[in-house]
Amino acid sequence: KLIAPLLLICFSATFFTSGTPTLFGFVAYVAGYTYNKTHRVYAALAIILTVLLSSYISGMAKLEYFLSVALILCAALFSYGIAAKRERQYKKREQESATQLEQLAAIAERERIARDLHDILGHSLSSIALKAELANKLQKAERFEQAGSEITQVADLARALLSDVRHAVTDLKQQQLAGQVEQLKQRLEEQ
Repeated sequence: KLIAPLLLICFSATFFTSGTPTLFGFVAYVAGYTYNKTHRVYAALAIILTVLLSSYISGMAKLEYFLSVALILCAALFSYGIAAKRERQYKKREQESATQLEQLAAIAERERIARDLHDILGHSLSSIALKAELANKLQKAERFEQAGSEITQVADLARALLSDVRHAVTDLKQQQLAGQVEQLKQRLEEQ
């Protein structure tokens, strides 16, 4: 459906000018770029037949020159259309792969953050909970001095935990900045 009207225009133009090999070349590029393998064969045959038919029916003076220019130009632009489509598909696949890599990197980063937070928070919060329970039991047993000591240790553990979390978040922010700079550097190199 796409090539037939274009070939009809080229066929008609052959009766008015001898410069139609360029139009046939354009049609060949479109066919090479647009169609898959089996449809390309049919399109190429249709182009060749239209070139031959239009050159013989129009009764050109230098038929050999017209045919050689038209067929060589069509073959070259047909091949160029195929190459352009392959390059576009390759770039699309490359971009999809890069997107998938970014997604996997983000997932891996989230998992690393979760592990780090679990390591930092898990032990300290368990210790705080145990010491708070112990302080509560010591207070009920009226051992106020020992309960006060446990509460002081709970406060110290909470401060240490807060410091560790702040340190982890600071490291995370620095890593994100470095990662972003690296991404921008890669994009600039690609472009």
